[in-house]
Parts: sequence; C-alpha cells; structure tokens
Amino acid sequence: MTRFDILHRRLVNQLLVASNAETPRDVVSHLGAVQAQDYSGGEWSIGLRLPGSKLAHVEKEISEGKIVRTWALRGTLHFLAGADVRWILELLAPGIIQGLARRYRELELDSSTFKKADSILEKALSGNGHLTRNELRTIIEKRGVSCEGQRMAFILHRASLDRVICFGVTRERQQTHAMFDKMVTRSKPKEREESLAELTRRYFTSHGPATIQDYMWWSGLSAADAKDGLEMAKSELVHDSIGDKVYWMPPKNLAPKSAVPTVHLLPPFDDFLIGYKDRSASMDGTVLRRLRTGGMPDPTIMIDGKIAGKWSRTLKKDSVTIQTKLFRKFNKHEAQSLDDAVERYADFIGKKFE
Repeated sequence: MTRFDILHRRLVNQLLVASNAETPRDVVSHLGAVQAQDYSGGEWSIGLRLPGSKLAHVEKEISEGKIVRTWALRGTLHFLAGADVRWILELLAPGIIQGLARRYRELELDSSTFKKADSILEKALSGNGHLTRNELRTIIEKRGVSCEGQRMAFILHRASLDRVICFGVTRERQQTHAMFDKMVTRSKPKEREESLAELTRRYFTSHGPATIQDYMWWSGLSAADAKDGLEMAKSELVHDSIGDKVYWMPPKNLAPKSAVPTVHLLPPFDDFLIGYKDRSASMDGTVLRRLRTGGMPDPTIMIDGKIAGKWSRTLKKDSVTIQTKLFRKFNKHEAQSLDDAVERYADFIGKKFE
C-alpha cells in the first residue's frame, strides 16, 4: 500500500468521493462523529459529503434532533447522529470526567456542586425550552452556584457529559442549550463491549486506512480499550502495512480514481485531517509550517487528498467572496476543479459567488 492508496481509500471511505449518503444524518452516522468546535465549519463538513445538499437541509436535521451537537470524543464539540448520542456518551464520558479531575479540583468544582448545577439546569430548561449560555449563567448564579472564570464552561461541559443538557436550536445567531432527554432520541441501551466494538467499527470503516494510534487520538480511548475494540471489530476489517505501521480499513471495492483532479475546500477541523494523529499522508513538513499552528486551524484547499493551499470567505447579504492562497501553481484542470469547488460551497450556503 502506498500513500496514494491511503489517500484514495480515505477519500472514498470518508464519503468525499462517490458518496452514497442520502441525508445529513447518514453522513454523521457513517463517520461516527463530526468535529464541531466551529459550528458553520462542522455543517460544511457534512455538506461536503452529501452532493447537492444545502445548509438548510443540515440545519433542519439539527433543529429536529436528528443531528445533535454536544461535547463528546476527547471532550470536544461534535455533531452526533441522534440515535448514537446516548451510547457514545455512556462509553466515553466516564473517561473524560476522570481525565478532568485535577481541573475540577483547581476550579473547586466537586460532585455536589455538579449535582446541584445539573438540577438547576434541568429545572430551568424543562420550563423554558432552549436558553443561551448567558441566560443559564444568570439562573445558576441566582441559585447560589458561582460561575466565575472558567467554572461556567466546565459546569455546562459536565452537564453535557452527565446527559442533562445538549445544544439546542440557534436563536438570533446564538447557540442555546436544551434538555438532553427532549432533544436526543431514545435508543436501546448497549453493553459497554457492544458500544466499544461499534465505535471501533465505525471509525475504521469511515476513516480507514488508519492505525490504532489514529483511532486512539480520534476517540480519546485508552490504549487498552482501543485494542479491545479492534479485537472485537477486526473480523469486519482488513489490514495492510507500510513499514512498522499497520493500517485497518473496510474490505470493500473502491470507486475508480477520476482522471480529473478532485478539489475540496475543507473547513477548520475537518475529519479528513483532524481524524488522524498522523497526517503526513496529506501534508509534509513544508506544508504544515505554512498552516497556522496556534488557535483555530486554517480552512484548507485539498487536491486528491493532499493539502495544496488555504482559503477564507467574506460573507455579504446575498453573496460570498472566496480568497485563496495556493502553495503551488495549479494547472488548468486543477484551477477548473477549484472553481467548481468554490461554486459548490456558495451553492451550499445559498449565496452567489463573487
């Protein structure tokens, strides 16, 4: 297996080429989770994998609870399919909470404080539906729980891991929080081993070829849990090696590679990059140095799975302007594919490209 093979297989398995997804929820369910620190970027990650989709399609499924935004893998924000939220959090939340024990102590947040805050949040949201962070902060502080400094962020984070709240609808461009049980689909409980096997299968099916180190990074699982999950799921996978690295992937036929360059405008945190600990197949050290190392990652331009530039947008009322910074000169076929990718993005957000 070569680097070309890795990139082509990842493009197909991540639904960036020859996608068979029919709905935004299909995309999120297939990937297992979609990184969503950057809200609009997470929506575009879904749209990239659903040909012909519109932003309104994605937002409709979020408002209906078919897709739920909450803190999940590695304790960071993700979109999850509504049917997957409960079992994924039941599997991962205990480890995330354990890993934050020291930070909780530094902020003087103990179990009784979290229990009281969870109760306040549940009561507030049961009567008011969807409330913003500032609205919840006012309510919590009136009930005698300090939200000073970072305490508020960790109170909401912990309440999400406790499955008390999740993100709700967007109100006047502000994110709200809602009761978990009102937003999240009721689903049949899974045994821990079943959940571990399922998450592992989802990852390697959608992200393969990938190593177990990649999976540990993506999921936040311990080495022991990741190995146990792979042991349970590997009968549905195949593997290949490059040097001492073992790559796992689904055993399916791939779509043939197009003779035309395939260009994608990746948002910040897209899983084609953030879903792997080792991203060297998509970028070498020279490219990596040209990307921002601090703060939010740059949106990137990708050709056939390799990073070839950066892009940014300027939104107006009815139009969007895309600025690009290429790391090398594009030939005429690549330039045309880039134009097509820009038009696709403008169409997704429902604006005219200028």
